[in-house]
Amino acid sequence: MKIGVIFKRNKKSEKLAKAVKKLLRKQEILEDEKVMKKSDAIVVIGGDGTVLKTEEKFPSIPKLTINTGEVGFLAEIEAKNAEKGIKRFLEGKYEIEEIKKLECECGKKKFYALNDFYFLNKNQGKTVKLMVRSKKFRHVFWGDGLIISSQIGSSAYSLSAGGPILMPGVDALVLTPIVPILVSSPPIVFGGKSEIKVDPLLRKTMLFADGEFKITLNNEAKIKFSNKTAKFIKVFKKHFWDKVNHKIEQSLKLPKKAIKR
Repeated sequence: MKIGVIFKRNKKSEKLAKAVKKLLRKQEILEDEKVMKKSDAIVVIGGDGTVLKTEEKFPSIPKLTINTGEVGFLAEIEAKNAEKGIKRFLEGKYEIEEIKKLECECGKKKFYALNDFYFLNKNQGKTVKLMVRSKKFRHVFWGDGLIISSQIGSSAYSLSAGGPILMPGVDALVLTPIVPILVSSPPIVFGGKSEIKVDPLLRKTMLFADGEFKITLNNEAKIKFSNKTAKFIKVFKKHFWDKVNHKIEQSLKLPKKAIKR
């Protein structure tokens, strides 16, 4: 089996990557990103940012994710359980979960995201004003920004902005305003078959996909679920709320430096 190994460039991740490669020594390990596309699977070591960047580069390959970040909501394995998780994978004790991606069409260009698309003003501190439409729905959102997320993305940036958490299996899009000027702009949940059209009413409106800048909008953006999926290797059976509770607990922990002060 050809297995790619990608890790975040920090001491914790690098140390764990060495241990993981020892466990995978009987497999063909690929570390050069130029040949990573030939992998049967990729082990990703880092936080959610590392997972999202790897998914963008190698979208069709199943990924086994190991968390060395702060929260790691997309991670299947915590660092302390890495050896056990890798062994289960090598023994074939796993399932592959496919998660639908979001698609954004801007003219002739198409972008994809796992968690969310969001809109911000190019000039920091300035607002955006967006006309949002979906069938008979029509509303102008005016504020610091606007997030459109998937079910898995509902526990990411959208949650931080006050959006609802969607349970796995809920086929829906979540539209969450970021600090809206109008009180009449609450988060809204749309059905999974919806297409949301976003038209910038102010200049210098930027589109981001999973935290990465993509384009400055001049015309309408159309967002819906794509036929493309992300593939994640599941070696443990975890309940969704265990992950959510862990994320909340981690976010409440103070850094050691702050505690010493």
